Amino acid sequence: MKSLSGKGSVSGGSDSALPQPVVVDDELLSTLGLRFLAYKRPLLSPGSWTSVDSKIRIFLGVLAEYHSPELKVSALTSGMIRDYRDVLLKLPAHRAGFPEGVSIGEMVKMGLKPISAKTAKDSAVLIKEFLTWIEQENYPIIPGFQSIFTAVKGPRRQDQQTRVPYSTDQLKQLFYSEHYTKGKVSRAADYWLPLLALFTGARLAELAQLHLGDIQNVEGVWVLDLNEADDKRLKSGSSSRQVPIHSRLIELGFLEFVDGMKKVKLSARLFPLEMRTAEGKFDAYGKRFNRLRREVGIEGDEKTRIDFHSFRHTVRTKLAP
Repeated sequence: MKSLSGKGSVSGGSDSALPQPVVVDDELLSTLGLRFLAYKRPLLSPGSWTSVDSKIRIFLGVLAEYHSPELKVSALTSGMIRDYRDVLLKLPAHRAGFPEGVSIGEMVKMGLKPISAKTAKDSAVLIKEFLTWIEQENYPIIPGFQSIFTAVKGPRRQDQQTRVPYSTDQLKQLFYSEHYTKGKVSRAADYWLPLLALFTGARLAELAQLHLGDIQNVEGVWVLDLNEADDKRLKSGSSSRQVPIHSRLIELGFLEFVDGMKKVKLSARLFPLEMRTAEGKFDAYGKRFNRLRREVGIEGDEKTRIDFHSFRHTVRTKLAP
């Protein structure tokens, strides 16, 4: 009887003469990472997808650096997953300032402040999902790696900062400051966005992305039409809504400001100078607002967090029965 290789017999030949089994779909882990990202992309907002992309690339980067850049899925071991988990917990929180070419291992050895417990937990949950997806797609991975991440704990409740609304005194500190009483602003958004947030409870991105056509008169009532038309984005489909413009905003000249922007025809946007990041956030404005907030003496502490989004909490608190 001939062997499958055509050399000698099955019973009499050596094992080396037999054909070696081929592992079907034994892909590079980096290839599966790209496929997973492609799978996730239509399911997520741009900002969320960017976060997922970063976490997957860090996972693949750790395995490539500590083990092999050509790692196939069947070669993945428990020890490798433990290595990633341990590196994750020591990864510096702020890595953007490192020179190009600095390795993950070199960053970890610096002993800098690591990522937060929440970020570590979010990363662990995402990698568990990635490994589960690999199993569900029937790639040849050893099952059960997910349990290794049970050691990654989220922040303790007592350690978490709670976002709080603005107090009446804090609102006076802000809106009675020279920023408002003397108009010491460099951009229109610096004046109007906090006021719009205070009187509408809308999110920063919802307000900063407004188009001139979104300020509408509906049956005699002026409203902000918050929608996803053109290049605008909302947190979810249910976030689309019309919000009445408070009479105080009208008294302060908001509609005149809108008319002025229409006349100059600078842009279809109400605040054309405010740029959003690839994640869909208006971080540059957010940083400017936080500088102003600190300048007028409004600070959080170890337990409380206060920022632009606190306006939304303020409105929710004031409207609560």
